[in-house]
Amino acid sequence: MKRSRTLVAGLALLALTNAIALGGALWNRSGEPGARMRLSERELHRVEPWYGNRENSGLALQLRWRILSEEESANTQFFAFGYGYSGGAPGWLDKAKMESLGFDTATLAPYSERARKRYEKQLPREVALVLELDGQAYRRALELKTEHTSRELARPVVPGDKIDEQRRTTAREALEWERSRSSRLFVVDAGLDAEALRARYPDRARYAIVRGEVTPVALGAAAKRAAGRVSGVSVSSINVPLRLRKVFADAQISEYGAGPRTPFDATVAWGRRLEPWLVEAARR
Repeated sequence: MKRSRTLVAGLALLALTNAIALGGALWNRSGEPGARMRLSERELHRVEPWYGNRENSGLALQLRWRILSEEESANTQFFAFGYGYSGGAPGWLDKAKMESLGFDTATLAPYSERARKRYEKQLPREVALVLELDGQAYRRALELKTEHTSRELARPVVPGDKIDEQRRTTAREALEWERSRSSRLFVVDAGLDAEALRARYPDRARYAIVRGEVTPVALGAAAKRAAGRVSGVSVSSINVPLRLRKVFADAQISEYGAGPRTPFDATVAWGRRLEPWLVEAARR
């Protein structure tokens, strides 16, 4: 008897959890979407199942967003290949912006190693982030990579130097990757009031307001300044509904595949909870 009651209670809890999740999804999609973006294989990659979980028949796409950090791009040529999807410290996330997000930047003054640790020990905060599609941030990233490639190719050729040859090849490939493969979706602003951000970025086809996390970080031993790091977008995995799975069947859209990706267009919307869903998709 006790075992049956436990089973019934477990099933009831499972049903309640599913009902809450379904209700939340329906509420998120009710009304006019907060944003509708037309993305491609550059911004959406397939989420591969973990080893040992191959029986999972679901299909999900990962939203590939980037951070434009001119300091980082100046120090590494790999920035061009678009591997900045784990976050970064953009220039606009400075002391003033961190204060507006509720962080205590006074803990870093006067600067010392102890003050840095105290500042960086503040807990991350969930805030509203602005995603920009194919806008100024992407154009600046392309400009930086073009400048980097020009500098590499303008250096005097060293005959027979394999390292020099490889640097030139990498620079060319990096620029082509930026032009044709890297995501054009960048986090460009943050705030505590999603509606205020929407008023500042009214184009719903170019800008999406999402939830994400910001972490305090002190940049540079020389600069010694308070800053922040965008450490993640709260919901970046998008389930593919059954009716659209044929679009992605056998598609080559993994993140690090060297070959050509399967081209497609996909409409992604964000709702009341600032969470995304896939509206339509078709191969080009």
